[in-house]
Amino acid sequence: MREPTEKFIVRLPKALRNQIRDVSRLYRRSMNAEVVLRLEYTLKGIPDHAAEKALEPAMFPHIERILRGDITKEEEHLVICFRRLSSARQKALIDLIC
Repeated sequence: MREPTEKFIVRLPKALRNQIRDVSRLYRRSMNAEVVLRLEYTLKGIPDHAAEKALEPAMFPHIERILRGDITKEEEHLVICFRRLSSARQKALIDLIC
């Protein structure tokens, strides 16, 4: 049986909200699920470098490879780094290289 939940309203700076939105899209989760998961890990004291890998859904690397098709490791790394950028930084990078 699932643990009962409570509604908890939080005011966030727009940039932080956008960052949560971007990372939840990256991992194909709802923003709520992303916030809850990251709070749980933070409160457990997991260091940042370990937390990033721990936050990935179980089949994330496999699903991402299938969705991306045949790309090189370098291209895969570039896609992951790009998705971790805020929307504003993504746009700036696209403007720079195009």
